[in-house]
Amino acid sequence: MLARLDKIERMLSVIYIMMDIDVGDTSPALSLT
Repeated sequence: MLARLDKIERMLSVIYIMMDIDVGDTSPALSLT
């Protein structure tokens, strides 16, 4: 499960960077919850 979340978080990170969204220093997974 952790590996799956890590993979999703990595993909979300790329999406955020591409969309130039400022999510701060927190991880995408934490930002969504």
